[in-house]
Parts: sequence; C-alpha cells; structure tokens
Amino acid sequence: MASEKKESSVVSVDGMAGVAEKAASAKDEHQLRQLFTSLQSDSSAKTLALMAIPSSLERYGIFATDPRLREMVEAIRTYELRYRSQPKDITFDEFASIVSPNTVIVDKVLKGEMVIPEFRNFTDRVETIYQQTLKHREGKVASYIPQLASVEPEQFGVSLCTIDGQRFSIGNTNARFCIQSCCKPVNYCLALEEHGADAVHEHVSCEPSGQSFNELALNQKLRPHNPMINAGAIMCCSLLAAQGTGYAGRPVSICASDVVPPLCP
Repeated sequence: MASEKKESSVVSVDGMAGVAEKAASAKDEHQLRQLFTSLQSDSSAKTLALMAIPSSLERYGIFATDPRLREMVEAIRTYELRYRSQPKDITFDEFASIVSPNTVIVDKVLKGEMVIPEFRNFTDRVETIYQQTLKHREGKVASYIPQLASVEPEQFGVSLCTIDGQRFSIGNTNARFCIQSCCKPVNYCLALEEHGADAVHEHVSCEPSGQSFNELALNQKLRPHNPMINAGAIMCCSLLAAQGTGYAGRPVSICASDVVPPLCP
C-alpha cells in the first residue's frame, strides 16, 4: 500500500512538471509570435525578411557585434550563406530557431524597454550637437606630453554606450589615441581579474590620498593609496602578466589589442 502511494506521488509530480513545461513552451511561442508580427511589413504575410531582424535592432542602438546576440547572429550568417544568391524570407519556425537563444534581449529591445526607448530621437540630438561644435576651430592640443602633442587637431568624434548597451558613434571614432589616465580603472580591473582583490590590495590600497594625483607618496603601509593615482596605477600595471620578462618581474610591454577588445563589444 505504502509503495503504491509513493509511486502515485512520483507520477503526480512528474505530471505537474510536464504541465509546467508545456505552459512555459506555450508562453515562449506566444512571445516569439508577437516579435515575428512586430517585424513584418505586412501582418497578413506568413514570412519575414531575414535582415529585418538585425536592422530593427540597430534602430535601437543594438548591433550584431553585441555579445548578447552571438547565437542569433551566427544563425543569421548561416542563412545568409545558404541563400546568398537571393533575398531570404523566413517562416515563423525559422524565425523562432534563429531568435530563441537570445529572446530576452530581443524582446526587451523591440518592446521599447531599453533605458532610452526613443533612441533614434536621442541620437539625432547628439548628432545636432556634434555638427554645431564641429565648426569650432579655436584652441590647441596639449603639448606637455609628446603623445598628446602629436595628435591631429582636426580629429573629432563622439561615441556613447548606455547602461543597456545601446551604442552610437559619429565622427573620427575609429582613430587610435592615447587614453592617458583613462587606463587606470582598466588596469585595476585586469589586475583584480588576474590575481583577486586580496592579492592586489597587498600592493595597492583603496583609500583616498588627499594629495595630487601625481604626488609620489605612499601610505603608512608603504603602499600607493589607491589605483587611480599615478603611483597606484603603476603598481597595478606591474602586476599584469607578471610572468613576462623585465626588471623586477615587470613585463617589458603589454599589447593593448590583446587586452582591451574583450572589454568592449
């Protein structure tokens, strides 16, 4: 009797799990159908232009290089290669297979739930400001550091990225430039990732110094006060790739292209 009751209980739990799974599946399909319809130029059609997916996301500042869309972008490229000789329209089932891995972010974007829903209006205003300031030619580049003195003075660009990952760029935004002290938080984060907070803070503290950023001073524990002053930034840099060759175990050089791109989509 007890054995029969136990078996009945297991079957009941398994049945409930099956019902919940079907309900979740129905909800997902409804969500995907809403997205599919929202992208169609003709709601009565049974297909959708393949490239309507990325082009619609781009209007909200979400691009194919966004790592949150990796699986979807790979699927789109597969379809492009398969049908490269002609524009491709896809069915709902094909759409579902493409978008399903990244439904959460796609749904959020197309429902206008990003931090800046009217992104096109926002970027239009940024572009207006850019064009208004572009005509100003007064002033000079900084000359107290050689890397700054050699910068082309006519270069001007604006790039922005919201907390939701919406991006916009205009002007000379692909030009390489010396970031100076902007590297300090990046170096600090890389050191934390490589060694952990406890190990890093054995060499550099995390307290205000009360002095100039370039003051050559240490705290009572004979450590730089924090990673954002020059002494602390140099210490963080010395902790990176410490297995390399160089004086005092410091690497001779660190290739930025090996480090910085993974931080940015």
